[in-house]
Amino acid sequence: MSTVFWVAVIAALLLFYNWINALLLVYGAPLRYPRGRIIDRSDIPSDLLELFDDRTMALLQLGFRFSHALEANDVDARSGTPLYELVFYHPERLCIAEVATSELPDFLTPVNSVFRSVFTSGKTLITSNFHVGLDLPVTPDRFVVDTAAADYPAQFEAHLAARDALGEPTSFRPVLMSAEQHLARVLTDHREALNQLLETGAASVKKGVIRLSLGKSVQLLRDMVKAIKRRKKAQGRLVKRQGTDDLPDISAMEQYAYDKNAEVLANHRLGTMLKFFLFLASVAAFGLFFGLFTSFWIVPVLFAVLLFHELGHLLAMKVFGYKDLQVLFLPIGAAALGKNHQASGLQRSLVYLAGPVPGMLLAWLLVSTGIASATGESGIADLAASPWVFELVVMLLLINYINLLPVMPLDGGQIVNLVLFERSPRAHLVFLVVSTVVFGAGAWYLDSDPLLFFLAIATGFMAFAQYNQLTLARRIQDQKGSEPLTSRSIFQAMHHADYARMNFSERTALAKTALTEYAMPPVKLPHKLIGGAMYLAVLLLPLGMAYQAYQSLFDPVDWEAELATATGAERNDLLIRAGQSLLYTGEEAQGRQYLDEALAAQTPPLTLEQRREVFGSLIVRVADERGDDLVSEDLEPWLSRLRADGNSQELTNTYLTLAAVYSAGREEAMRYARSALTSAENLGDRGSMLFAHLAVAQHAAYQSDFATADLALDEAWEMRGLEDGAYLYAFSGAIADRYTLSGTTLDALPQLDRLREEMLLADMWFDEDYGLWICLLGEDFDCASQRLDTLNEDLEKSWDAAWSERPTEIDDSEWDLIRNDHFKRLDLARAVYQALTLSEQEAAKAWAVFTETHVTDWYNGEYFEEQAGPSFEGQKAELIARQFRRFEKQN
Repeated sequence: MSTVFWVAVIAALLLFYNWINALLLVYGAPLRYPRGRIIDRSDIPSDLLELFDDRTMALLQLGFRFSHALEANDVDARSGTPLYELVFYHPERLCIAEVATSELPDFLTPVNSVFRSVFTSGKTLITSNFHVGLDLPVTPDRFVVDTAAADYPAQFEAHLAARDALGEPTSFRPVLMSAEQHLARVLTDHREALNQLLETGAASVKKGVIRLSLGKSVQLLRDMVKAIKRRKKAQGRLVKRQGTDDLPDISAMEQYAYDKNAEVLANHRLGTMLKFFLFLASVAAFGLFFGLFTSFWIVPVLFAVLLFHELGHLLAMKVFGYKDLQVLFLPIGAAALGKNHQASGLQRSLVYLAGPVPGMLLAWLLVSTGIASATGESGIADLAASPWVFELVVMLLLINYINLLPVMPLDGGQIVNLVLFERSPRAHLVFLVVSTVVFGAGAWYLDSDPLLFFLAIATGFMAFAQYNQLTLARRIQDQKGSEPLTSRSIFQAMHHADYARMNFSERTALAKTALTEYAMPPVKLPHKLIGGAMYLAVLLLPLGMAYQAYQSLFDPVDWEAELATATGAERNDLLIRAGQSLLYTGEEAQGRQYLDEALAAQTPPLTLEQRREVFGSLIVRVADERGDDLVSEDLEPWLSRLRADGNSQELTNTYLTLAAVYSAGREEAMRYARSALTSAENLGDRGSMLFAHLAVAQHAAYQSDFATADLALDEAWEMRGLEDGAYLYAFSGAIADRYTLSGTTLDALPQLDRLREEMLLADMWFDEDYGLWICLLGEDFDCASQRLDTLNEDLEKSWDAAWSERPTEIDDSEWDLIRNDHFKRLDLARAVYQALTLSEQEAAKAWAVFTETHVTDWYNGEYFEEQAGPSFEGQKAELIARQFRRFEKQN
């Protein structure tokens, strides 16, 4: 799947999380029956009253008269901030107008405006304008109309039109009410609406508090989102038509609404069971995403590592008095949540470090104590005996150390920001831009890795938000100088053209970030120094330990001192180790001297295996240094020693090794192949003769001497009947090379089939059919399909037989890994076949199955690209590498 797809999935899941958070605010809202009282107009705070007065003039021009003022409690029990309202009446139209404080003010509707008509029948008509809020249900006695009017006259006309459309005047004759009657009517309407919620099951009473049902909460949230979109669109038209210079200053109402909403959020609490449900839901979403993105096999390990990481954060938060603690899993990881605006800089540093440090310590503990080892011994080398523990240790180290990197929003970036850039918005902005570039470069380097790509986008948005914060801070400083930062000063600074098209929710987000940063106590210099020192120690200590371990592998050893006390077989082993070590560290002369001394040893003489190790080291070392320029003069002394020793078996093996070391087609390679054949014939070893014939056949084919190649293959065929199946691949490869290099690829099939039948008759195990790849290279897909099915059947039969005889000490999970390893060549061939013959979508699925089942470093495009060449193996590698690159680009 493409990177764009995965980024879209992550964005969709994060949007889903935002919806859940908004839903919980509504679903968890405790409702109460309203209470209210009539107050003097002067009892309303003066800054709000000034904003009301601007609306009063518009109502007076419409013929309204002031009646009274009200103060009422909010239906949402989480808020203790009173609601204020001015009430007007129209003596001719027999209508009431209400101007009230708004929870979501903007330039279009800075206050809530409602026109109300009460009829002789007891029914009520209410007309609001772009209303957004916790709407209660409409009872049979209430008619509610929400308009999209540009001003009061238009809203008033809409109200009168709606009143005229209700029916006969005798049934809907409006009447005026006294102040007491109006208050009673408003309170009654709210009580009846709450009662209807209870009667219809849309709400219930729990512990004396009314709470909405989930279905009703979803409906209200959906309606609120739609209303906010309508208001923002209408506000954009207003700004475009009216401009930004004449917009009213509504900072007083915005401060009131901000403080009221902040109070609601501060008193918002989730129950333990609900938190647990959210945790499980987030884990399910996390597991599904990473299972599809990587492998379901790795999800439990990844979950355990991240949970351990976040529990470290959570424990530190608990120690330092954080409130409302919670852990949630996200599509890009996990997060520990908590609130404490009074935490010191040192405490915050410790909270950030409490996530990655325990994870790395646990990994070190698993390795050092031997728990991670199947043998009970400590050491990384033993981890492979337990794949699950190996994955756990690797992820503990990798994920936790990556979290320490000094980029936002990782834990290390948070500490760096706290220590260096706290209260420095410009530096913070630069830091976010650098973090964005780092993630973007990482995503590009890893071929558009979706997680890094999404982190780059996320930090980019953070940088943009920080730029807005920086601009806002400048305006606040220009207006208020050194005065304390308040919600009022923030919203006054946002009375500017740059913020005119934002709705209240967007301006609130800016204000919240600014006030949250300001509310945190400044980090004291000692705390910065201590926090920075702890971070550097945690960041650099693992690097230092790794470097020390790496250096220890190459520390010079005083081999003379070691050899001085060694005797016998121990001395021989030490001479070989010393010679090999010095060869690979560049001290070739001394290394050869030690190896020559080992070869000359008499008490006891070297074993055949030790001699093979010595000559192998010498040959490979020279080949690594000189490659195709390897010359026989360097090897002749060693070969002379072998000839003098009369060890024909070792001499034959050395010739075969040299034939493989030289580049295919070189005269030296053919010369050593023929020398190997002569030595094998003198030895009388049929197995060595077989491999020598195959070496001659392959190198003759490289030199386009196909007559010699055919003769050598015929000679090798006469060697068949060996009980060791190891020669199958060499024989198959020689046949495949002969016909591939001659341009008659598919002509190899008869000989490969003849060889394969011999192997089947001997009940020899094999897991790759060269004929299958010959069919794929020759684009004979019917042949390839048939061979895929046949090879699959043969493998299943062989594996069933092996299963019945498997050792009891191998458990099912380990056996499955072994089985996957044996079937991987078949699965690779099947994936390539499907990629060449099926539709793009089906091919992508087949390739995803292969890469998920066989996750090894060996199977990647770079490996096969390195093997590409004119031979059979080279063309096969080129075909596989092309498919890898094709699907890497698509995914």
